[in-house]
Amino acid sequence: MGDLWGPATRLRTLPSMNVEDREVEWKLAYSIPNFAKAVDLSETTIRGAIRRSELIPCYPAKMKPIITREEGIHWLRSLRSEP
Repeated sequence: MGDLWGPATRLRTLPSMNVEDREVEWKLAYSIPNFAKAVDLSETTIRGAIRRSELIPCYPAKMKPIITREEGIHWLRSLRSEP
């Protein structure tokens, strides 16, 4: 079984998705808005997880936080599986 964004478990691309949205699914790292799109959650939810140190961004440009694919997968797997 591959990781969440790997070829073995490709996310289904809906016909209504534009090219930019499809490209968001396959990046090595994501801006907060693009990560939120990729996991279908709000930016507020993502920023809250960062504030609580549940999701750890890196800062390669010293100012703009990005979420690596590995960190995103780790965070998603740590979430509850039921409401």
